[in-house]
Amino acid sequence: MKRTKAAFVYVVNTLNENRVPFVIAGGLAAKLYGSPRPLFDIDIWIPRKHMKLIRAKLLKFVTMDLKRFKDDRWNDYTMTLRVFGLDFDITALEGGKIYDVNLSKWVPIRLSLHNVARKRVFDKIVPVIKAKDLISYKSKLGREVDIKDVSYLKSL
Repeated sequence: MKRTKAAFVYVVNTLNENRVPFVIAGGLAAKLYGSPRPLFDIDIWIPRKHMKLIRAKLLKFVTMDLKRFKDDRWNDYTMTLRVFGLDFDITALEGGKIYDVNLSKWVPIRLSLHNVARKRVFDKIVPVIKAKDLISYKSKLGREVDIKDVSYLKSL
């Protein structure tokens, strides 16, 4: 837990020091709403115009360099960091798509920097995707972990 805190604080401080707005989504967001599932990584979304700056500031931690990434679920502009043993996916807010398993097609990712909740993570108050938006996002992905998170979030 100490390394998780140190890594999280390091990345958030870097974003704040460089005046980069961000929103926390994914598994950490689900955990902040009470989901009991384990945390695999931390997903942080920032405006695309700041991606190269953050890459430069955190270059020593980059494990997957900044690029257009596409697999069977995501098609977005992203990079992966490993900070003190914890993985972070830093992804651009604009231009990304996810494969909506309910519609069987690619749809735009819609995350906001403005319509967020504020949650305490360690000693930081950070912007987090709202629960209803997280439910919508994870419902589209349809992975087992997302289905569990959605089930938990809907029970609140």
